[in-house]
Parts: sequence; structure tokens; C-alpha cells
Amino acid sequence: MEEKIINYNELKFEILNEKPKIVIALKSKKNFSKVNETNKKKILNNLFSLNGYKDFNQNHGTNIFNHDEQDQKNYDGFFLAEKKKAMGLKTADCIPLFLWNKKINKVFGLHCGWKGIVNGIIEKVLSSDNGKDLAYAFLGPHVSQANFEVQKDLISTLERANFDTSKALIEKKQAFYLSLRELCRQKLEDFSVEIINKKSECSYEKKDKLFSFRRAKAKTSNNITFTWL
Repeated sequence: MEEKIINYNELKFEILNEKPKIVIALKSKKNFSKVNETNKKKILNNLFSLNGYKDFNQNHGTNIFNHDEQDQKNYDGFFLAEKKKAMGLKTADCIPLFLWNKKINKVFGLHCGWKGIVNGIIEKVLSSDNGKDLAYAFLGPHVSQANFEVQKDLISTLERANFDTSKALIEKKQAFYLSLRELCRQKLEDFSVEIINKKSECSYEKKDKLFSFRRAKAKTSNNITFTWL
């Protein structure tokens, strides 16, 4: 798909996928992640004629909004079946993962860092009643393997969780680098879910476009990737 950029009132957005619509807010003069929820709703209504928007406090857990018991403090995912209402994921190197069915009448969004993946957020959805017919996945921008150095204790954690680390890790100059995409792929393959995008942009490398925790080496703003039906 050709790059499609939308500029609006010193904000910048890129359409990543058409059905379901997946859009990311890019670095720009104004920071969409710092806009309050009321104004986010107004902006997205003006741009896309949407009737609502919501994003969440995230803590690398496995709570999923509209799927688990409500009134949780943090949610690292959401379930969406209502049209013209968008929900978003905040990331700064983790994967914003979107899953939907062949009818495109439901979509899940999952915040997938290594902790959430290891703790089972993907299979939690795919083994649920709402997730059994999910067929397609889109992996949004995240830190690439070349820029994600990890320590041996994490490698041991992945091995204990039965990941094939021979496919998820590469070694260079006595350092190990992890592919978050490969961790997701292994989980999705278990449920015959097809990843529709062959590659994703690297949050670390695209410094003029995306925020990256690892590049900043400190707390940074978030990329917000959102979707709707």
C-alpha cells in the first residue's frame, strides 16, 4: 500500500491499512498522544467522521477492554465490534498488533511487548469465544531486531515459555538481538492467523517519524495506533 499521510492542524497521521482502517499518529509539531480524550474525539470526528475514541493506561499486562471484566485500572488490549468508534494503542517500541476476522465485523488491538507476549496476551484472545474466528493480523511499527539487544536472563525466560529462540534471536559480537515480530509470529501460527504485512517500520530508526524508548534512553512520548470498523 502506498504511503498515505494526512496533515491536520499541526498533527500528522498515516493510514497503514484500509479494512479495517488502521492509522498511526506520527511525530509532528503537535503531539497527538498529549491531546486530551475529548479533543482526540473531536479531531477524529472531523477527519474520519468517527463517533468516539478511547485509549488506555497500559502496564505490559494482559487485561483487554470490552473482553475482560470492566473497571480495571490498566488495559493492554481492546475488543471492538461497534462501527465508527475507534480505539488506540500506545507504543514506543512495542508492537501494536491488530487482529480481525474474515467478515471484518470485529477487531482486537493488543499492546505486545515481550512481557505481554510471554504472559499470553495473544493466545488469551485467540482461544476465547470472541477470538476463535480471527484470521488476519497486522503488526504496526515497532523496534526492529537489529535495534533490540537483550540479556541472557530474558533469553532464559523465552526458552521457559517454549519459544523457538533459534528463530527469534541473532547473535552479533557476543550480543543477542530479539525479534518481537518473530515472537508474535510463533503465537499467531499456532492459531493459523495470517500476518498481512511482510514488514513494519522500525520505531528506533525512524527518528523523524516515530517515538522510541530505546532511542531516547528515557521516558518518551508514545506513538498511538488506532483502528475502527
